[in-house]
Amino acid sequence: MRIGVISKLTTGAQRGGHPSFLNSHLQVIARTGITPTLFFPLNEASGDAIDTVSSATLVASGTNQYRYSGGGATGVYYGTTGGHSADIGDVGTGSVLVCSICTHEAGSGLPTVFGRTGASTGYPAYVLYRGSTAVTYPVFLVRALPASTVQLSLAAVDVVTARIPALYVGLVDRSTGLATLLVATPQKILGVTTGSIAGFGTFTGGVSPKLHFGKAGVFGAGAVSSCGFMATGAQIEGLDVTAFAKKLGFGGI
Repeated sequence: MRIGVISKLTTGAQRGGHPSFLNSHLQVIARTGITPTLFFPLNEASGDAIDTVSSATLVASGTNQYRYSGGGATGVYYGTTGGHSADIGDVGTGSVLVCSICTHEAGSGLPTVFGRTGASTGYPAYVLYRGSTAVTYPVFLVRALPASTVQLSLAAVDVVTARIPALYVGLVDRSTGLATLLVATPQKILGVTTGSIAGFGTFTGGVSPKLHFGKAGVFGAGAVSSCGFMATGAQIEGLDVTAFAKKLGFGGI
């Protein structure tokens, strides 16, 4: 008989004996009350990534390894050239929440976790990524027009060495004027940090903006992504990100 807490992490579809974590926006709604705008389970065997809310498509590029087993979970491994991206997810001047569960392998450039960026530096972005291939810590970049930038880093957090699947949460809350980055494993909250976005303008604009996993624009690949989703609007304003993570089965009890 098993004694102790059975993590929510093991619920959902199984692929190759490994948990696939969340596999539908309906699970997010049931656990948290938040309704995703887009949800990508990344459980395809090949090709494009399809969301479960409206069948929106992120187009495949480069070399992706599907149903890749790494770090105790399966997902899409984007290697050094792979990606899924499309010009969707523009929230203008609204609030936005982006989340992804992933582990890290070798990558290139600024290894993306999940988010929306343009084809050059200086353009609007809200994107979760690893600081570079030379570092182990997570970053949440928030940049709007006219030129306003906050870059949140958890420099003391190592998301690479242990190869444990982690939940990344990036929140842009216009109601509080704050951006928040949280990263958690199933066992504990690894870190939380916030920064001011007071006076930030719009996320609309830039050159070739894309919502993406893996390589797009100036950002590189490298993560093994098990799922990713975004939510928008008043429902996420004032969100307690720690409580939210725990409802998804991350951060301990």
